[in-house]
Amino acid sequence: MTADSSLLSPRLAQLQREFEEGNSYALHHFWEEVTKQGTPLIESLPNDPLHSFVTFLWKDAGNTQNVVLIGGPTRWGELTHNQLQRFLKTDLWFKTYRLRSDMRTTYQLSPNDALTDLKEIKDWKARTATFQVDPLNRHIFLYPKDEDMADDEEYQACPHLTSSSFALLETYTAWDRQGNSCNASFPQCSSRQ
Repeated sequence: MTADSSLLSPRLAQLQREFEEGNSYALHHFWEEVTKQGTPLIESLPNDPLHSFVTFLWKDAGNTQNVVLIGGPTRWGELTHNQLQRFLKTDLWFKTYRLRSDMRTTYQLSPNDALTDLKEIKDWKARTATFQVDPLNRHIFLYPKDEDMADDEEYQACPHLTSSSFALLETYTAWDRQGNSCNASFPQCSSRQ
């Protein structure tokens, strides 16, 4: 069984080649790299500075049946389309998108999602119980306190983000995991007060 090469980022294509060549440490090294760099995995496209490959990742702790990307570049309510796929028979789940390089958005991951239609939910709190922040994303987007909703999400920003892309931050504040607020000059951050 091979991963769908049409959806592979260059880094995942490299990982697949390493697997095929018998490199038994390739996945371990990949996860070390991802842990150091953070997620999502953002890669420039050759000959296309306007777009990037953005790959959302999930590391399976051993009990993952599915993972759904919520928000971000997904189609709202199309859970099947938004599912990450398992990389070969490993603990790596992924979903790659070709996105504008100046895009920024928020997202969450939903491991072991119920896959019930979001448009017909009556008990939103129960339905979203599996929604969670991406544990490998260093950037947290804090919403004003709402007892019925999660307090934060990750945000993903592509390499060529411009200051005009941050109009939403006039209302909300983004924080990285070290407690620094990120402003229009992203990814530079200033200390949280």
